[in-house]
Amino acid sequence: MKTAMKVLALALVLLMLVPFVVACGGSGDGTTTTQGDNNKPENPTDSGDETTSDVDVTTDPGNVTTDPGNVTTDPGHNTSSDDPGAIVPPEPMDLDGYNYKAYVRMKQSGNGSFFCEDFWVETSSTDALSYAVYERNKTVEDVYNCRIRQYDATTKGMYDEMTRFYFNDEKYELSILLGSAAATCATVNLLKDIYSLEEIKLEHSTYDQNSIDQFTMGNKLYYFSGDMNISPLDSAAVTIFNPDLFGKYDFVEECDNEAYDDLYEMVADGTWTVASMMEMAEIVKVDSANDGGTLSAADGDTVGYFSYSATPMYYWYGCGARVSELDLDGGYPSLVFGAQGGNSAEVFNFLYSQINNQQPGKQWIPNGGGSTRNSEFMTDQLLFTDIIIWDIRKILHPQDKARYGILPIPKYNAEQSRYYDVVYWPYNTTHLWSIPNKCNDISKASYVFHVLAVYSAMADGTMDAYYTKTLELSVARDAGSRATLRIVRDSVTYDIFLLYNWGDFIINLIEGIDNAASNQYGDQVTADNLDAAVADMELTLERFKNPVDPSQGDAA
Repeated sequence: MKTAMKVLALALVLLMLVPFVVACGGSGDGTTTTQGDNNKPENPTDSGDETTSDVDVTTDPGNVTTDPGNVTTDPGHNTSSDDPGAIVPPEPMDLDGYNYKAYVRMKQSGNGSFFCEDFWVETSSTDALSYAVYERNKTVEDVYNCRIRQYDATTKGMYDEMTRFYFNDEKYELSILLGSAAATCATVNLLKDIYSLEEIKLEHSTYDQNSIDQFTMGNKLYYFSGDMNISPLDSAAVTIFNPDLFGKYDFVEECDNEAYDDLYEMVADGTWTVASMMEMAEIVKVDSANDGGTLSAADGDTVGYFSYSATPMYYWYGCGARVSELDLDGGYPSLVFGAQGGNSAEVFNFLYSQINNQQPGKQWIPNGGGSTRNSEFMTDQLLFTDIIIWDIRKILHPQDKARYGILPIPKYNAEQSRYYDVVYWPYNTTHLWSIPNKCNDISKASYVFHVLAVYSAMADGTMDAYYTKTLELSVARDAGSRATLRIVRDSVTYDIFLLYNWGDFIINLIEGIDNAASNQYGDQVTADNLDAAVADMELTLERFKNPVDPSQGDAA
């Protein structure tokens, strides 16, 4: 009888766990400027507004019905349906005590608090990610008889350090570099072409196939990402909202739109758009001082929307636009901006009409850096803003009083087929994996690279610890936010243009959409500027295919 009762009790417990598992489900998924330039960092200490950048808005966003998206490749490398438990590690190999020495991006390199958390830790920890890193490395060392050691980057110039290593014949087996540094190193013969290394099985599901596609130029690949690298997903942007403030308004009545009853349902239905968000933000705004100026929650105003410094770029790609494309047969780049093709004028004018705070009727939209945005949101008087996952994980989530729900970056319109989330490199928050051109044993180096990547993707690996145990089960505070994280994970997209900034004007033009004094698209997007961008692109392609010697300097 006791046995039967135990069996019945166990069955009831399992039935109760099913909804929880379903709700929490999902598997573990510079050549532009000096790479050490902390360009408007997304961290608690950044500050400053975007520089201003001009043409009247001619596009009526209400009449736009076409999908401006021109990305045809599948961005997902590990979708939420993948089973990490099914991943089989490489066959054990005795590496005879091989010293796997890695040069790794740390706090001193690039942007303040952002550093590589998922490669090496000295001791075990109760933190899910640190524990997974320690256990992965210990297992790999034991099974394959090798030693994994991290050597921290010590300066803000990782490209300069990599050059010094090359000339001093100082050898490393792995380099985890800022994206901008990796981009420069690739053109001056400091990195190995990954396609030449047969031990790295690029078709394996652990690798981000979209990063491989979008970083291949001229049939060469020097840097990429995958489950061994949480950095691109951690730097992915999302929209957050205050659920308590949202609940105080009847947006269905105020906006005469039944869809505005539930933001998560809007996301699921594909109706979460820039225009819908701004319509609700307009309803919420309250100028407590009635002075007609820019709103600030810190001054007692109620703010419908706060525009972060990088928001225009997030929205550019979120609306399906791009700046460059790579064909998938060899990775030959083309510019899809202005007269070169694409839909840049349409999207630019639409975003200018929606989020620029210098035009009549929109002066109320505040704009600024990460520290200002974070403090504004914590007042509970800000409804919508944009933020990267790192900031939620490191800053908002640890504060018990922080109230937030997570939404994707909004779409252009409901007809757009899917959401997009760009990895934005110029803020120096994100890094990539690569192999230095000089290493002690390239066969063993590439083999251990692949072993670590595969173990990272397995059940209880580093990606599982980061995505499932940290983001889904802790950072996300409701089922709608967990669903958003799965959308974001499958929506990550890249544009190699953002690593090289060909022409040196397009990034500044897009970044200035929200607070430029006027619409400068027509003045900036000239034939001469576009020709210069194409010439830069062609030079980078040539250097990618045939890197120059480091003694010739930065030639990309």
